[in-house]
Amino acid sequence: MKERDETPWLATQAVHWCIVAVITAIGAVWLLHKGPVPVIRITTPLQENSPYWYILSPFPILGMLVAELTGLLATHERKRAAVELGVAIAVLVVVSCFRLSLCIPLSGHSMLFSYFILRRAFLNGIPIALRKAQLWVAIIMGLILLYLKLVWWTDPITLTAGAMAGALLFAASRAMLAQIG
Repeated sequence: MKERDETPWLATQAVHWCIVAVITAIGAVWLLHKGPVPVIRITTPLQENSPYWYILSPFPILGMLVAELTGLLATHERKRAAVELGVAIAVLVVVSCFRLSLCIPLSGHSMLFSYFILRRAFLNGIPIALRKAQLWVAIIMGLILLYLKLVWWTDPITLTAGAMAGALLFAASRAMLAQIG
């Protein structure tokens, strides 16, 4: 007789994808309320507004991180990993908000995407099929970001600074996890 799966319901893939959908929907509503967001090249707001789909694109990735955090908290085994991920999510959100309000020369999109891609590529704990699917989604979105930043808006500075910040955050997260784990 097969034993019943002991995965807490908050750590299931169904809940995972529901969290991704909810975070994306919250982002969509927030963006509709906020209104158009101007393109910021390096530190200069342009007359052009960012496409809605572009501004919405980080929310599914953020949702995947929040879903992972929820799963970590639900399992009760990896509290330290949950603390590390919670801190990383907070840093990503705060820096991205400051990027818009203070015109910091750093792309919040590329910071989030690079952090997420490195996390999915080098950290275990998520089923391999889910991890691969999420990794490919983030890579494809990252390539679209790369095209927009380099070709459409000619802004390699914020793209590079954001990617480096995401890699640095990943390295700091790994170091934090090693210290507390």
